Amino acid sequence: MLPRTPRRQNLRQLIAHLRRGEVIAYATEGVWGIGCDPRRRKAMQRILAIKKRPQHKGVLMVAGHRKETTAYWQDEAVAPETLRQLWPGTTLVLPATTRVPFWIRGHRDTVAIRVSNHPGIGALCRAFGGAIVSTSANRAGRKPANNLRTIYRYFGPQLPVLRARLGRQHRPSRIIDARSGQILRE
Repeated sequence: MLPRTPRRQNLRQLIAHLRRGEVIAYATEGVWGIGCDPRRRKAMQRILAIKKRPQHKGVLMVAGHRKETTAYWQDEAVAPETLRQLWPGTTLVLPATTRVPFWIRGHRDTVAIRVSNHPGIGALCRAFGGAIVSTSANRAGRKPANNLRTIYRYFGPQLPVLRARLGRQHRPSRIIDARSGQILRE
């Protein structure tokens, strides 16, 4: 059985993989995710290639704490009460800053960010020093992985994995446009 939170040695190994520009897998609130350092374009290109996902769609970012996200979105554009109500847990579409590369936001001027309450993501982002790219661990059109066996079947045993249990959501996070309040994914 996987631990509730990742072990220190496993966490250190995964941080080293991120810093080398590699793609990793990790548990989230509902499904397994894959991600990388958002500043590493080649890592992002690898994610898009293994998922068979077009770049124009963009991807979201995940963090364990709001302060790990502030460089990526325009704070003055969103009411503080919206953030208090929806974080942690909900993915918010926010106006992007110029620091968000096009390989993250796609053809949009926004960025999707989730502050997570998952202990593994919190530990990962805290140790890494910021938010990471996060997308469901699956190929386009297939169901997101909900166990390690599926991760290895989709991506092979060479993909570095942060070993921790999934949260209890059983599906990807809800996505809301923070400015309009429109629900984009339930």
